[in-house]
Amino acid sequence: MATPTPVSSIANPADGTIHVTYSDGSVQTLLAAQAQQLKLLPQDLKPAVTNAGGFGSAGGYGGNVPAGAFGGNTAGTGSTIYDPNSGTSVSATGSIPLKVGGKVVPTSIGDLLSQARTPTNLAQIRSSLVKAALISKSEKNPTRIQNAWIQVLLGSQQSQMDPNDYLASLKAQGFGQNAPVTQTKTTDYSKVADGYFYQTFNKVFGRMPTAMDMASPFKDAKGNTLTWQQALVAEAKKPGNQESVTTVTNPDGTVSSETSTPGFDPQVWLQQQLTNSYADAIKAGKTTAQQSDIDKYNQLAAKYGVNTIDPTTKQLDVNTRLDLANLEKGTLTFDNIENNFKNMALAKYGYLKPQLDAGLSPMDVAKPAIDTVAQLLEKNPATVTLDDPYVQKYLQGDGKTTMSQSDLQSMVKQDPSWKYTQNAHAQLSDLASSVLQRFGINA
Repeated sequence: MATPTPVSSIANPADGTIHVTYSDGSVQTLLAAQAQQLKLLPQDLKPAVTNAGGFGSAGGYGGNVPAGAFGGNTAGTGSTIYDPNSGTSVSATGSIPLKVGGKVVPTSIGDLLSQARTPTNLAQIRSSLVKAALISKSEKNPTRIQNAWIQVLLGSQQSQMDPNDYLASLKAQGFGQNAPVTQTKTTDYSKVADGYFYQTFNKVFGRMPTAMDMASPFKDAKGNTLTWQQALVAEAKKPGNQESVTTVTNPDGTVSSETSTPGFDPQVWLQQQLTNSYADAIKAGKTTAQQSDIDKYNQLAAKYGVNTIDPTTKQLDVNTRLDLANLEKGTLTFDNIENNFKNMALAKYGYLKPQLDAGLSPMDVAKPAIDTVAQLLEKNPATVTLDDPYVQKYLQGDGKTTMSQSDLQSMVKQDPSWKYTQNAHAQLSDLASSVLQRFGINA
């Protein structure tokens, strides 16, 4: 430990501080409580030390310092202090390594905080806080100054640093009123990964993912096998993938500028990964699927009104090829596919749930309408599908039940092509004969 430098003189000016001059010519200004604790008052020092003035005849503080203003017995100093930032009470007895006169003196937070209660010492503390840019130059509110000082003392105690060293360290590391403050927004993607996967999968493939889709493995860059949810959470945690906001504050505490840096977009990432991951499977589904599976798939899709043909390419669409690829791999069954088709039908015709739960398909429910349309428009019943506009309106009904047969027949007969059918001619001929018979004329 370094040998303390001898004191040559001390003085107690009218500002409530103690000025200590050392033999090497250096001068140090101490708060009165520090001088008292370090025994740097006249009655504590050798007679050779010069009393530079300001002390009373008994060697005490004299009239310059209010009696009882300092020291561990100061009125109002308790075992805890209130931290305005956390809203909690913390111990006031925490030790801070205070540097005074070349010595390190363990001092409690309570003792140092009590020094901020006199106007002179509060002014000195305020000056230190302003120099460190922790408060603005215009700050004059004693409560806010004392609250800022509490944070410094708590930080000094936690880091075991002298308050002045702690302030200097804060300033050196860019803290202060004028320093940019970067805040990072963290999203817990483990709680929202499923939702993002559903939305993005639906956007890419035009349908909601099945349980099989959700369970499909994902390979990361290192070849590790993850679920899609795990992959999304891992990607979100990578450096730079969290949104950050940089705020610059003015000396008066107002915000002068705020810049946001966008981070990770889970939907963009998922869309790219899904497209890349399923590309081979989609291609394989088009070229290697057994014709029997394709035929069975198309028949099942027709029963539920699901279109399997891309209107642009006139080929099997991406969802059909994806399902066929998963059938080939054994990760999907026709039961899974039919259940998915059933859910799609219920989204359009919710009132059909009892019938579909009983094992019927929309095609079964629509058969009377298909027969009516085929008969009136003289079409092959096999060519009338659930996509037919009259069948669609029949199934839509009033939202609670299907359209009545009489309403359906009236609607179909409004079709321009109906008047060219044989049944239309027969109906018109029967009507003409009926009119003639009413006048006693036989046709």
